[in-house]
Amino acid sequence: MVHAMRRVLLSSVIVTCLCSARVSLGEELSVDEIKRQASNSARLLQSMEYAYEISSVSNGFQTQVSFYAEGTRFRVNRRDVQGTQIGSKQAKLKSIFSAFDGREYQHFEADNSLLRLKDGNKGAQYSVDTPHTHMYMWLRTHGSPSLRWDLIYSDAIWDDCFANAQYVGKGSQAGVEVEIVDFPRLEAPTPWICRVSFAPKLGYAPLKYVGRIAKTGQAAYTMEVARYRELVLGGKDVAFPLEVTYQDHGADGVSLKQELLFSVKEESIKVNHDISDAFFTLDKTMARQIYDMDEQERLRALAR
Repeated sequence: MVHAMRRVLLSSVIVTCLCSARVSLGEELSVDEIKRQASNSARLLQSMEYAYEISSVSNGFQTQVSFYAEGTRFRVNRRDVQGTQIGSKQAKLKSIFSAFDGREYQHFEADNSLLRLKDGNKGAQYSVDTPHTHMYMWLRTHGSPSLRWDLIYSDAIWDDCFANAQYVGKGSQAGVEVEIVDFPRLEAPTPWICRVSFAPKLGYAPLKYVGRIAKTGQAAYTMEVARYRELVLGGKDVAFPLEVTYQDHGADGVSLKQELLFSVKEESIKVNHDISDAFFTLDKTMARQIYDMDEQERLRALAR
């Protein structure tokens, strides 16, 4: 009632400005609370280990992955089962391992026995996407590096994404009550708006998001957590994804249409436990070639 009386006293210009930024003060507080709850819950996963499979409905690609993460350290083992179908041909099967041990990034390609090394975690990337990173891909800004799980711990990425967030309302996703928020990304070459559904009873986990082209409203991509396991961490119920579907509809005229299914082996899940240091270091003796990316950059700088 007090807020309503205040709005009556405001000029129409101020009311218009406020409405363009947020629908109401109450909703602004709701968006801030969603950010606080969602970010805090995500940070409860300090370490994780699990195995999963990625399959593509559109081109037949299939790969099996083992994933380990603890803080900034990670390891991703990818072994393809079936290559991407390109016309009448299938792409070559790959086995790729990537790791960061806190000091050095390591990337090994088994088919040519090449190991790439780079100091520091700048540029350190997973060798393949994970179910968790796909759940939170809406946090990325245009031009930002690939999302790693440790970036979820940063306040900056949440503050940036929520700066222009607009509360939409309540809804339901797979029988679970959700809070819906729009995230405009108008700075991108093709401006888009991502609508995310957060589940309060599951630590405000983002169970679904749909990105739409701002100009046309056409769906560009969709992510949905089809199945999950409820974990209790820090006294909160948190959703651990077991099955994630991701569709790229090719609406921007650049991205290829594809549908990916991430399936986690539930019995392989281990969270918030100590992971041996050995998991984050690749054996250099398995490579016939070792490529020092830092040395290459140094030589290029000298040649300029």
